[in-house]
Amino acid sequence: MLKPFQKVVSTITADNGKELDYHQEMTIKLGCDVYFADPYCSWQRELNENTNGLLRQY
Repeated sequence: MLKPFQKVVSTITADNGKELDYHQEMTIKLGCDVYFADPYCSWQRELNENTNGLLRQY
């Protein structure tokens, strides 16, 4: 599903759910890194994505 956005996706930050069981396959196909939040700290995901967006903006 992310294939059309391959040029703009550089990282993905996810919770520790089963939806990203195939993260290794996805990193190879998209050429991006996948990071996971620490258990019971899902707030890290939003904080990390916001920080990345600010860094790209400036």
